[in-house]
Amino acid sequence: MSATAVRKPAQAGRFYPSGAKELRRTVEELIAKAETPGDAARPIGLVSPHAGYTFSGATAAHAYKILARRGIERVVVVAPSHYVHFPGASIFEGRAYRMPLGEIALDQDLIAALRADRPDLFIFEPEADEEEHSLEVQLPFLQVVLGENWKLTPVIVSKQSWGNCREIGEALGRAIAKSGEAEKTVVVASSDLYHGSNYKECKKSDEKIAEAVEKFDPERLVSGNERGEFMACGAGPIAATMVASRALGARKARILAQTNSYDAHPVNDSYIVGYLAAVFSH
Repeated sequence: MSATAVRKPAQAGRFYPSGAKELRRTVEELIAKAETPGDAARPIGLVSPHAGYTFSGATAAHAYKILARRGIERVVVVAPSHYVHFPGASIFEGRAYRMPLGEIALDQDLIAALRADRPDLFIFEPEADEEEHSLEVQLPFLQVVLGENWKLTPVIVSKQSWGNCREIGEALGRAIAKSGEAEKTVVVASSDLYHGSNYKECKKSDEKIAEAVEKFDPERLVSGNERGEFMACGAGPIAATMVASRALGARKARILAQTNSYDAHPVNDSYIVGYLAAVFSH
């Protein structure tokens, strides 16, 4: 693929509004209603859900509101692959992501550093980007909160084993630290939680995940997900983000919001998805 290639939006009009004015208004309203802790330290890592904005947008807004006026200029989004299987992590080979709110330049320096450090780990799987929503839905929030002067490193993960996600997190931590711009960088994990038909099971499963997140225990998060003790489609990206955040000095994990699709939009209790927003900081 050409280095000048631009990734076009695949889910505009489905997961979020396709019109720029409506999209900006929607995100601004969600951000305005969200609450953030008054004593919040500078965020090093975040967790945000990736469902349609009607369902998970209010939860995501809690994570993104905490980025306002923090001087963030570089964002790494680590998201799960729902449709394609591949080793390592896929990073789009091109110059930008095009969204209804404008183009987002890719962070070529950080991407090059990751590939130089671990060329075996950071690959490009073209099909990983074609229809994937988990990374794309995070971007309008970032565009509204951060404006135009920031760059993106899009990391899509398929293999969610502890070994793979630990290596991704460690490499991210090294590259961000060596860049000299860690204070201007945030790593975002994209993940929904429980998927199923039982509201009580959703609450039970999501509480277990929240506990693992609050204990800052990425290995427990991955192993519990693998054993079926709880569900998170982005358990690996959360773990990788936790590893990277810890390498960059994070010592605390804080849950900002926790809900599910039925609580957010109580029209269908036959299929429920859980959501979580969290922050990792000093």
